[in-house]
Amino acid sequence: MFLAGFTARPVATLLGLRLPGRDRVAILGAHGLGLVLGTELRNAGLQVVFLDTDPKFCRQAEEAGFPVVFGNALEERTLLRAQFELVGAAIGVTSNEHLNSMFVGQAKAFFEVPKGYVAVDALDGEKIPEYVQRQGAEVLFDGAHETERWDVRFRHKELEVEHFTYQPQKDEKGKAIDGERKIIPSKSGDRFVILCTRRGERIVPMSLSYSPREGDIASIALYLPERDAALRLLGELGWHQIGAKAEMTASTV
Repeated sequence: MFLAGFTARPVATLLGLRLPGRDRVAILGAHGLGLVLGTELRNAGLQVVFLDTDPKFCRQAEEAGFPVVFGNALEERTLLRAQFELVGAAIGVTSNEHLNSMFVGQAKAFFEVPKGYVAVDALDGEKIPEYVQRQGAEVLFDGAHETERWDVRFRHKELEVEHFTYQPQKDEKGKAIDGERKIIPSKSGDRFVILCTRRGERIVPMSLSYSPREGDIASIALYLPERDAALRLLGELGWHQIGAKAEMTASTV
């Protein structure tokens, strides 16, 4: 079981797209954080297709039960094979941030895919890189993360996905106390990655532009050797764990 309330609903509503037929998520990078994110979105009821040029990664995603398209994701014929006319969100999660950005750009240019998310390894503060802005895309996750580092953690089974709800601190009158609501990965020591969030019926991949509201639910990948430190920092930022670890087995990669 994924999580009470994090269940399948009409997919256009989940993604906030409201476009007929755009009921799929396409992810470039069938490994590491890409595969973890895809699993969380699928568990929430979304259709997910992967694209990759590495046969090993393609096989890994297929064994996990995902449809996979092998080929150059910058070519229109590859996107046609992945049925991009049905895709509502294109997500680039390889270690090459420029490739991620170009993939999103091609998805928009060839098939007018409305949403695009690009994983990046580094940021200048919270400034969105120009090459991401040019594609009309968002920075994926809660900011920059070293994708290759998380790929290694994934291979070594050193990460686990757990679920959190946002409950900010309040004063004696019950009013939320404004604090540092943005999570800066460099300050977190890259101990966790926020993968996706749910607000009401809307489930979306996490992005740099996101600001939490009370009651939001997040799927967060934790680096297990530093799990306790990650939980402490998340708690300070208003994110509190939901349920026991045993209940999250189905959504853990």
